[in-house]
Formats: sequence, C-alpha cells, structure tokens
Amino acid sequence: MFYAWRVPETLGGGDWIRSGAPSNEDNTITRAFTSDQVRSLTGLSKRQIQYWDERGFYRPSLTARRGRGRRRLYDFRDLVALRTASQLRTDHISLQLIRKVDSYLRLLDYEKPMAQVKFVVSGGELYFEESDSVRRARRPEQTVIRVTVPFGRLVQALRAEPLAR
Repeated sequence: MFYAWRVPETLGGGDWIRSGAPSNEDNTITRAFTSDQVRSLTGLSKRQIQYWDERGFYRPSLTARRGRGRRRLYDFRDLVALRTASQLRTDHISLQLIRKVDSYLRLLDYEKPMAQVKFVVSGGELYFEESDSVRRARRPEQTVIRVTVPFGRLVQALRAEPLAR
C-alpha cells in the first residue's frame, strides 16, 4: 500500500511520502523535494539540475525523470549534496574536479559523498576530510600532512622548567 500527499507551502513545502511496508517493518516517512524546491534551496538553476541528472553526475534518489510529465524527486541527502556541489561551484571549483572527488569517494563506498564528507576551499584549492586525514582534491589518493601541536602541554612544560641563566 502506498500513500502520498503534499504539504502546503505555508507549512514548509515539499512532499511527504508515506509508504506502507511489508508485514514486520514499520512505515517510513521520507521528505521529498521537487526540482523547483531544490532550485530555491541550493541556488542551482533548473538547467543545472537537469544537466547534472542527464549526465549522471547527480540523479534524484526518489524518482528520476523519464520522459515528459514525470518530475524529479530528491531526498534530504540529495538536497545536502546538491547544496554542497553548488557552494563549491560558487567558490570557483570546477565541475570536473568536483566529479573527480565524487567518483573517488564513491570507490571508497560513500553513497553520497557530497553529503557525507567535509570539504574545505583554501587558496583556490579543494580539500576534503576522509578517514581522519585531509586530502587535496587534485590528488585524492595522497594525504596532506596534518599536525596537531599540543600547545597546552607545551605551555605547562615551559612554565614548570626554571629559566636557564
């Protein structure tokens, strides 16, 4: 059994899809976002969303557009991923580099890397954190050295040592 209804825009918009589950499982509720809602929440144009779907860069998880009249429905993690990709594009990161990082992380079993990984843009370079290491997007297989300096312990040690005269 399948139920679907639309939440009015005044209540936050979006579609709530409630699907009946087989015998022993609980019913689940998933928030679905249309292309227009994704557009307004991410800053992407309708054409960018369509292009990314058609080229296979980012397809909607709930329903894909197949022919005229079918609308794309995205889940919340799709929305986060698209918002992240949109922000990276705003920060002048090329789509080619974003796709490269996305593909690399999918090989490491991330389902939706743009929604699961922390990204940083510094000095025009894209970095991401994966498995407690920071990596540069241009060479994702290499780890950037990350050093933690225990300043608290250093200060205590320096205060405890008498000054040499």
